[in-house]
Amino acid sequence: MAPPDDLAALFDRLLPPRTAPERDLDPVAIDRAEALARPLALYFRTEVEGIERLPEGGALLVSNHGPMGFDAVELVFGVYRRTRRLPRALVERTAFRVPALKLLLERLGHVAGTPDNAVALLRRGDLVLVYPGGAREAFKGSAGRYRLAWSKSTGFVRVALRAGVPIVPVAGVGVDDYYDVVAEPEEVARSPLGRLLVTLLGHEKYAPPGLRGVGPLPRPAQLTFVVGEPLRPDAPPEAADDTALVARLHADVKDRLERLLLTGLIRRAPPPPGS
Repeated sequence: MAPPDDLAALFDRLLPPRTAPERDLDPVAIDRAEALARPLALYFRTEVEGIERLPEGGALLVSNHGPMGFDAVELVFGVYRRTRRLPRALVERTAFRVPALKLLLERLGHVAGTPDNAVALLRRGDLVLVYPGGAREAFKGSAGRYRLAWSKSTGFVRVALRAGVPIVPVAGVGVDDYYDVVAEPEEVARSPLGRLLVTLLGHEKYAPPGLRGVGPLPRPAQLTFVVGEPLRPDAPPEAADDTALVARLHADVKDRLERLLLTGLIRRAPPPPGS
């Protein structure tokens, strides 16, 4: 494995570093990254539907996560290819502990998932992508297939209220089809490797499931991202402290996304025999 200095030099050549997340994105760097990711889009036959529903200005995109996060790459660049607007992803802060990954994330304009970072980007007029299920959805077991692990995640609603922007549900159809779970996360957490990961990363939610695709690689399941109608909270920024309002909006966004997912999955399902 190349030493960190060599990795930094490689990223500097491929994706010139920006000075700070608050600055405008470097279009040359983003286009280079998109070109590198294009084979993945062909592999997954990525489609984005309803792109015309994205509002002008800042908006918070809220989606469901697939195993190991391949879906996030495809959603970000899928939107970029259609609109030339790159969604800025809110990333688990643990990811920034990995030097090479930190370099890549920062050069692509993604930031640690803190409320202040999200509000700052939204007020600038950026599209911001958040996965309320976070690692719990990315490292879910077989029972979590197409289920939203959002019970403890109301922060995205507070962020949207503080920034005064709409919330846009985006359903990822196919994101739970490119791997099969062959070992539940709880099983992996009891293994030596699982115990090491939990110790290093500080939480059992970071114990991944055992997955099988085409060997260790994901299978080429088609990924379709369906953009829903924006939810525009009619409330002032201080409403972010209204627990009851936040809970109602959280339930509304979750319901909208689940309906989009169900519709997409039904549309994709093969017809019954004899129909």
